[in-house]
Amino acid sequence: MSHTLLFELGTEELPPSELPTVIAALEERAARDLREARLGFESLRVFSTPRRLAVSVTGLDGHQAALRTRIIGPPRKAAFDATGKPTRAAEGFARSQGVTVGDLLTINTERGDYLAVEREEPGRPAVLVLPDLLTALVGTLPFAKQMRWGGGEFRFSRPIRWIVALLDDEVLPLTVAGVASGRVTYGHRFLAPEPITIDDAKDWAARLTAARVMPDLEARRDTIRTAVEAAAERLGLRAVVDEATLETVLHLVEAPSAIVGSFAETYLDLPRQVVQTPIRHHQRCFVVETADGRLAPYFVAVSNMPGVPTGEIRRGNERVIRARLADADFYFREDLETRPEERLGLLAGMVFQERLGTLREKTDRLVALVEHLAGAAPTADRAALSRAAMLAKTDLASGMVREFPELEGVIGAEYARRAGEPQAVATAIAGHYQPRTAEGALPGSLEGAVLAVADKLDTVVGCIGVGLMPSGSQDPYALRRHVQGVLQIAIARRDFALSLPPAVDRALDLLAPKLTEPAAVTRDRVLDVFRARLGTLLTGRGRRADVVEAVLASGFDEPAQVLRRVDALTSLLSRPDWEPLVITFKRTINILPAGFRGTPDPARFVHPAERQLHDATDAVRGPVEAALKTGDYGEALARLAGLRPVVDAFFDAVMVMDKDAAVQANRLGVLKAIADLLLPVADLRKIQPGPAPA
Repeated sequence: MSHTLLFELGTEELPPSELPTVIAALEERAARDLREARLGFESLRVFSTPRRLAVSVTGLDGHQAALRTRIIGPPRKAAFDATGKPTRAAEGFARSQGVTVGDLLTINTERGDYLAVEREEPGRPAVLVLPDLLTALVGTLPFAKQMRWGGGEFRFSRPIRWIVALLDDEVLPLTVAGVASGRVTYGHRFLAPEPITIDDAKDWAARLTAARVMPDLEARRDTIRTAVEAAAERLGLRAVVDEATLETVLHLVEAPSAIVGSFAETYLDLPRQVVQTPIRHHQRCFVVETADGRLAPYFVAVSNMPGVPTGEIRRGNERVIRARLADADFYFREDLETRPEERLGLLAGMVFQERLGTLREKTDRLVALVEHLAGAAPTADRAALSRAAMLAKTDLASGMVREFPELEGVIGAEYARRAGEPQAVATAIAGHYQPRTAEGALPGSLEGAVLAVADKLDTVVGCIGVGLMPSGSQDPYALRRHVQGVLQIAIARRDFALSLPPAVDRALDLLAPKLTEPAAVTRDRVLDVFRARLGTLLTGRGRRADVVEAVLASGFDEPAQVLRRVDALTSLLSRPDWEPLVITFKRTINILPAGFRGTPDPARFVHPAERQLHDATDAVRGPVEAALKTGDYGEALARLAGLRPVVDAFFDAVMVMDKDAAVQANRLGVLKAIADLLLPVADLRKIQPGPAPA
């Protein structure tokens, strides 16, 4: 019999900026925890409003699945003598497991036949398993900022006010932060504040909807979008429903309705980004434009009070936006009186990071670092790149960025254009903070890409070099995001052949006076962070984890080439003969002693299979090396795959580890010649057995 589980955590209003990450984690971890608890289910959904997180599970098993375990003992050949009588090894293993020798099983493994014991542990009822599971789940939610309240030590993003935990119509007994679970929830804070008793888990969503709360995220998102667009259409205009603002508003309202407001048309003389920023970022409203894409002097706010008079809500939003636009107008016009290069001196008084010096020092490092990186981007405009690096941080000394930090880079580009700088300089300045998020837009120009890599690399190397390594969920300088940004740019741009080690070395040279850690230690740590993040990035894009690991094990200097190698190896594993092919090449590499450097001498060949493999390898060496040089890794692997029949014949015909040391070394040299062609692409020893990639 299947069941329905409802777990709701009621809180004070949660921070909207953190909810997308937390909601995704809640869904993933709840499903994982149920699977690990051996509780099967049909579907799992996460719900969220500004003051609640909830999980609903349907088709949940009433009992855990039985747990079957296998304990492997001694090899069978050591467990029985020549007459079949159990040895002390068999008897001791049986005694340690509380069974007789007759109860032992024989199982076949890669290493041969072994004795084993199989046990089955019956499952517990779900009603006994779930309370501890759900209590632990709350503590795993990845809120970046957490607080304590009352007299307890429990930490969470906001105080917990109620908990609903129901398995069908039965309350699951649990307590979190001193709050006991029950069946009472709450609707809209103002429109339906009375307690709501939930009799059955299946009734929860409908009861909340009746209490003026939309718990379904996607339904609420669609309602907001439709209401905002309809409000603008009534004016004959078009609402710009940008995803960032929509995502924020989604987590601020439980029952959305749209309200149109306006501002003075004179503010439209300001650059579009200057007008949009206070409307979107500060007041969480949507801008409106004409059919030809020009901003209109209106905005659409989303209220959490449907059905109440809108006049005061509209006027409140208008007052705030009017004041913010007045500030923006003042700072913009004041900033235009100073040329960007005139702000360079101000950067000397602005600290970038207390151990890494001022923004002026960072600027000098950027100018030197882009000069080095430009060697990997031969078509970049070097003059524009150097000028952009010099001016990139000057807008941080402007009034506009002090008032509207979200405009850093964007307003710097505007000031550069208005000061007569080339468009390439302005575009590079605008792009050098990108990508601003994990999935954000990349710099639009090559110069912007090079400057963005320099900026991020200086920050990463500098922070790690003074001991500010990210750990766990703590990453105050967003180093992981900077590392990912460098990798995304390097992978995306074919006109920028970034190689990580020399770039890191140059950054270390420039930061040498600031480092508190040895340069060699910092270098290793930085490259380790890049390696780990590159693996995460590629598996996040759907590449198979062991394929990624096999490629990374052969080097990751050039991220763009890493992706091409991963895709080439993935294609190889899609061949019908992929499994025996991988086994053959694993065997080829595995048999080589660590550090072996020998080369084959054809005059010492003893068996024809040795010469056949040597000649076949020589025949493909030229095409393989040419393919590797041009980055055609698929062609290189295809050529090497053609060696498999000859390699298999070699292993069948000869004993590689011959007693004659000279013969052994010569045969190892034949195999090493193949490994030397294969390892620049991937170390196939990392490939796990199992189904081929789809």
